[in-house]
Amino acid sequence: MTSGRNKLIVDYGWLDWMNLFWNYREGMPVCYQFWFIRDLIFVVLFVPVLYYFIKYCKAFAVVLLGGLWLFDLWFDMPGVNIAAFFFFSLGAWFSIYRHDFTTIFLPLRWLATFLYLILMVVGTLLWYYKVSDCSWIYNVGIIVGLLTIVSWVAYNIERNILCVNTFLAGSAFFVYAYHGMPVAFLTKYWVRLCQPASELTMLTGYFLIPLLVTGIGIFCYSLLRKWFPAFTNLIMGGR
Repeated sequence: MTSGRNKLIVDYGWLDWMNLFWNYREGMPVCYQFWFIRDLIFVVLFVPVLYYFIKYCKAFAVVLLGGLWLFDLWFDMPGVNIAAFFFFSLGAWFSIYRHDFTTIFLPLRWLATFLYLILMVVGTLLWYYKVSDCSWIYNVGIIVGLLTIVSWVAYNIERNILCVNTFLAGSAFFVYAYHGMPVAFLTKYWVRLCQPASELTMLTGYFLIPLLVTGIGIFCYSLLRKWFPAFTNLIMGGR
């Protein structure tokens, strides 16, 4: 948005304004992290269909959607995302059949960790040798990574090694909703500031910028919750 290559806002028509929220560039809204909310809204329209599909087809329904997502067997249309359908349906399957996913994941934590480390090595080698047609490995890594994180967090909470911080949990959606553009702008200015760029400066920015943006977001959330609680409750959807 700061490159000068985009249409000026004064020249926007109604379709341009609509695309800011739906498909600004490469299938993403202008505030790109909201692709998740956009796709989720679309999936919710199909909740009755998904409910009966999962209820009568059981695990097969989730496996089918998971296979389509895993091997990228889907059409390209912004907002109609197979990832959203799959993960929503996976969560729905746990809910409909009353399975506690943490109980299922917990015994798999060591196996998941081992597999994830292998996938990290394989993914790095594929990147190094410029092999770009193995997206399914990346998708497997997402599943195994989620299983690893959830299982270890559940394990540590169960043993009182970790505890849930209600304030941080409450601020999570606010940080998610605001972080995209600040991260993008700070990344651009960091690259300009650190010329000539080096591996060290880029690695520093990779960790520093998200930490800085997250810290600012948590601070802003704390001020809003303290001084404007009703407004904060409204913009957070009652979270």
